[in-house]
Amino acid sequence: MKVFYDSGRPSVIQQDINQDDIIDNEIYCDFGTPSVAKVFSQNLELTYGIYPFVDSVKLFDDTNYFLVKDTFKWVNLNFIPEKIIDSFTFYLPKPIVDVEEIELLFGHAQLGN
Repeated sequence: MKVFYDSGRPSVIQQDINQDDIIDNEIYCDFGTPSVAKVFSQNLELTYGIYPFVDSVKLFDDTNYFLVKDTFKWVNLNFIPEKIIDSFTFYLPKPIVDVEEIELLFGHAQLGN
């Protein structure tokens, strides 16, 4: 996992779940809160409303699905505060969902079919 920080909070998180140098998920954050998640194995992009609830799903073929507010949540990371310096805290992402669960979650949804 690679994490890019801005002011101690994640701005971009790249997950290489099986460590094959291919990014499986890329999560863009707004001051540490996920705002967009790209799930490359499923060819889709999730846009969050109020995290962890997903507002829309966009397939990489530009098909869009808009979801009923606060009905579908997708969380694959916890954020653990870690005090590095007395006055500065970094938020470290910790995966909580493995690749099989992601595939199960989206594989059965059959979006776009």
